[in-house]
Amino acid sequence: MLVFSAFAGPAAAEEAFESPLQPPDTSSPRATLQSFLRNVQEAYDVLMPAYLSFRAEPSLFPPESARDAEARAERLLERAVRTLDLSEVSRALRPKVALERALLLKEVLDRIPLPPFDAIPGAATVGAGTVTQATESGEAGPTAPSEIVRWTVPYTEITIARVEEGPRKGEYLFTPETVASVRGFYQKVRELPYRTGASEGFYELVHAAPGLLPPKWFEWIRGLPDWTKAMFWEQAVWQWMALMLAMMLAALLPWLAHRWRRDRGGPAVGRTWRRFLVPVSLIIAAWGLHELVEGPLNLTGDVLQIVLQATEVVMFLGSAWAAVSFSGVVAEIIITSPRIPEKGLDANLLRFGFRLFGLAVAVLIVITGLAEVGVPVAPMAAGLGVGGLAVALAAQPTLENFIASLTLYVDKPLKVGDFCRYGDDLSSGSLRIGTVEEIGLRSTRLRGIDRTVTTIPNADFAKLQLINLTLRDRMLLRTTISLRYETTPEQMRFLLARVREMLLRHPKITKDPARVRFAGLGDYSLNVDIFAYADTPDWNQFLAIQEDVFLRIMDIVEEAGTGFAFPSQTTYLTQDRGLDENKGEAAEAEVRAWRSDGTLPFPEFAQLYRERVLNTLAYPPEGAPSPTDMSETPVHTARKRLSLKWRRKNDTE
Repeated sequence: MLVFSAFAGPAAAEEAFESPLQPPDTSSPRATLQSFLRNVQEAYDVLMPAYLSFRAEPSLFPPESARDAEARAERLLERAVRTLDLSEVSRALRPKVALERALLLKEVLDRIPLPPFDAIPGAATVGAGTVTQATESGEAGPTAPSEIVRWTVPYTEITIARVEEGPRKGEYLFTPETVASVRGFYQKVRELPYRTGASEGFYELVHAAPGLLPPKWFEWIRGLPDWTKAMFWEQAVWQWMALMLAMMLAALLPWLAHRWRRDRGGPAVGRTWRRFLVPVSLIIAAWGLHELVEGPLNLTGDVLQIVLQATEVVMFLGSAWAAVSFSGVVAEIIITSPRIPEKGLDANLLRFGFRLFGLAVAVLIVITGLAEVGVPVAPMAAGLGVGGLAVALAAQPTLENFIASLTLYVDKPLKVGDFCRYGDDLSSGSLRIGTVEEIGLRSTRLRGIDRTVTTIPNADFAKLQLINLTLRDRMLLRTTISLRYETTPEQMRFLLARVREMLLRHPKITKDPARVRFAGLGDYSLNVDIFAYADTPDWNQFLAIQEDVFLRIMDIVEEAGTGFAFPSQTTYLTQDRGLDENKGEAAEAEVRAWRSDGTLPFPEFAQLYRERVLNTLAYPPEGAPSPTDMSETPVHTARKRLSLKWRRKNDTE
């Protein structure tokens, strides 16, 4: 490495005019040092008289003059800061840290001897100059022509070097190592006297007062007891007290928002809005603390960096949290607007989509925040790539369930509220029949008719045979009645005709098909097959209709003079009473009348007869309460009769 002596080569002093719009001259080590010293000194010369006048007579000092002086000093200090290489200082801390480091560097340079400016490499020496090379023993070696890349203030570690890459390539700036170590340099030389013409007390002025020109409200701080002005870890006691109070107030705001969210229920939209207010309150609290410590409290040093970095991290994390929460708010608003079922798959996919978008925005915010506070993002991204692969392998069942939920969304075999049968195993009975309560992204929840809740992962649920019973427009009524072998053909014809007529007349039985057929000769019975549809999708109504049909069939069987067969063998020890001959003869006579009139209803009824008897059967049957009048039931009537009988008996006694 080439280390330059303070007197390496002659050069003339460079005193170039700098306009307010012209950047500081950093074309050589000499120009950089001159620009830095001159700008800080001019800011001192502008600000110090104004500050002294303000302290002497605050009421007589014009506010416009104070603002003008402060603005001019800020511009000059900004030019001085531009001579520092702040590449290793996080962007979030640069506005405050850069000013502090510039003032500390000026304090150091004002207390140590500096070489004449003509002994510092200038623009004429930078391109082609002679360099005094240092030997291993530290003594000056032979000179050799070389391009000057860095220069160090004699007997110090304060170095000005050429920037080799980036937007400021080719400029000579105070190195990042110098910027990082300047506080330690200041601690070592702070007891040394100032040189003539130095900006004496400039750092203490800015360090002790909130801002370049303190506001009038700062005067009450001067009236605080002396013990509050004692320094502890580079800060005054009153600053520590104010910082602790501000941190407690900042923590109180999101805590109150969290408590307010927990204590309230209500619709999903309201809950998501209240949930969104928690990260918003956290951002506001962190921002307020950030502005307080950077402005009125005027913290400096490591404490300032710690607090600023902490508030920056909290604001970025709060922003990421707010992005995720707000995505939930938007999803709930959309779900509520068209009245999408809250627990349906559509709603869950909508929530997932917006949540995924919110997470993507949150990741971008976190990455930006890490870059702002100086955390290297590229190595972390590489590590996250490898970790993401491991997480993907570990989360394979979850991914299977999610893909299955997409399949359910596309096919839509079921929705929330549907009554269904799932799977082809009917041996478990009621456990395989139930109502869909929720279709999530991972699993589906069903409540069985025994009121138990079954949760099935979507990957397994999508593979089951799903029968949606709610989508039925009608319900099948099918049964087989077994008649005794003593039933004659005419009785069978009578029974078939009556049952067909009953189904035609029944208003809750569909007419196509409504089949009643003599199906076969069984081992112990004559079998009649009944196949019809009840005109209702409701299970309870179907049971009522089926009950009514079965009771009417029993009446018809009795009217035909026959009876039901039983799958059993009977040994008669007494004389069999046989069948009712009168009813049998009456039924046979009516069938003969049909045959003689040409109206025998086989294989079907005549069209005119079908139209005449269609929907003429009374349903509900006579004597039954109407569906809207349930005040009197058979149980209530029986109780009334028993009560009346008991009262009459008591009156008689």
